[in-house]
Amino acid sequence: ERLFNFFEEEIKASDKNLINTIYASAKITSKFIAPQEVKELLKLSPFGNSNQKPLFLIEGLKVLKADIVKENHVNLILKNGDDSLRAIFFRARTLGILPNLLKLVGKEVDIMCELSINEWNSRESVNINLVDIAY
Repeated sequence: ERLFNFFEEEIKASDKNLINTIYASAKITSKFIAPQEVKELLKLSPFGNSNQKPLFLIEGLKVLKADIVKENHVNLILKNGDDSLRAIFFRARTLGILPNLLKLVGKEVDIMCELSINEWNSRESVNINLVDIAY
């Protein structure tokens, strides 16, 4: 408990804001987000502590729609030129950002995301799981 109190006092006395920094593995465009490209990427798995799952930065997306999913998540429809993308931000309510995400409709954003493949009814699509969003 003394150690916790020490750090708490040091943080309060510091004039620096402590923020979590996320680094992208690569900056991509929406053209990369196709099942075949993501399948190639997934050949780098298994992902874990010594082989982190890649994070991608996609800039300049317009938010067309934002919907709450199961009270805690937000599903976004994003547009980049002619491409329309569906992305989800899991645990948005828990993280305290759900109201802000819902206000992004019509605005331009940059996203940090993980990509995966969804297979359903013999069809493949790309899942875009949002890790962070800047607006």
